Amino acid sequence: MFKRVARIALLYLAWATSGVLALYAALQVWELVKSLYVALRLNPWGLAVVSNASIVLLGLAALAAIIYLEHWYGEALARGRLLRRFVQVTAVEVACALVAGGMALLL
Repeated sequence: MFKRVARIALLYLAWATSGVLALYAALQVWELVKSLYVALRLNPWGLAVVSNASIVLLGLAALAAIIYLEHWYGEALARGRLLRRFVQVTAVEVACALVAGGMALLL
């Protein structure tokens, strides 16, 4: 019984960590979108529209990813592959955040 509870707690710890990383990556991409808009010297009045639309779309994408990851991690736990999937997802999220953050700094 204790082992099962510990495994489920580990599942939700991995899920929460991935959720926070997904939100952080979405914020980094949002910063990149704003930096690209300014760097391209587009209409300054459109910055608010692009900023607001992109944060809504990125937030929805992050929310969808968080919801799906709960299911995906649950399947991985049943198959004994939770650590592998967590590492894969974390690598993608961290790479996305680093690339977007780095590009935003360069602009």
